[in-house]
Amino acid sequence: MLKKLFFCITCICIFIAICVPVALAGHTPPSNSNNELIEPKKEETNWEFAVIDGALHKRLWSITYGKWLTEWIRV
Repeated sequence: MLKKLFFCITCICIFIAICVPVALAGHTPPSNSNNELIEPKKEETNWEFAVIDGALHKRLWSITYGKWLTEWIRV
């Protein structure tokens, strides 16, 4: 009886030792095949408005890159 129990436990341990690494090796996170950065296809921009010296001005802000694209333009 003890030999059968030892044999069953040994088989289960061997099964786990073989199957778990194989299952984990098959799970790989998705990756970009060309190792390129993923970038947005279209730049998002927003016009900002301000009153400077009593006149209305606008300036274009790039939401995508976080920088100003134009100087202040009088409207």
